[in-house]
Amino acid sequence: MPFVAASASFDIVSFGSGLGLTGDDFSNLASALSEACATHFITPNTVTITLQGSAAGPGTVSSTGPISGIDPSSMSSAIISQLSSLGMTGSLMSNQCLAISQGIVKNFMLMGVTGLAAGVGIGSGTGKVVGLNPSALKSLLVSMMSARGLVGTDTTRWATGISNGICLYLNTAAIIPVAVSVGAVIPPPTGPVPALTSVSGTLI
Repeated sequence: MPFVAASASFDIVSFGSGLGLTGDDFSNLASALSEACATHFITPNTVTITLQGSAAGPGTVSSTGPISGIDPSSMSSAIISQLSSLGMTGSLMSNQCLAISQGIVKNFMLMGVTGLAAGVGIGSGTGKVVGLNPSALKSLLVSMMSARGLVGTDTTRWATGISNGICLYLNTAAIIPVAVSVGAVIPPPTGPVPALTSVSGTLI
């Protein structure tokens, strides 16, 4: 299923409330970030997939289970590291990053992958996300934050640190279980089929 902005925003606010984070600014940040992620995650993002091949021909790439390999604590640490490198500090930053990560990870794990593969082996394997772009997400986030009245000298630094942390972490850690099913084989395969094959897909 796609990354749903309303669901992610609700989860961020809910997790934040449990950590003592309240107020319009945090709610608006949750909404802005969720909208930005929902927009960026469904733009064409290449997923590199390694498969155990058994035949050759055109086929369809699809997910076979939930995304794994990611957790809120690790994403939060990645975001905090990026924000700290930009000179951002504050007593609430740790809780804010954890709440953000809880909502993003929970909803990102529900996404899948789809695509077409030509001349590859059928079978199953795992995929890695390689196409998330911190700069693109940051631009979206700054725009979404501004639209909600979140402006000021720290807005760009917040957006940069959060976007860098999220994209770099997901590109490194997310694992997607996938399979390729083969349709008509044109032309028929000849000779041995490579044991490992790489294909690409798109997040949905």
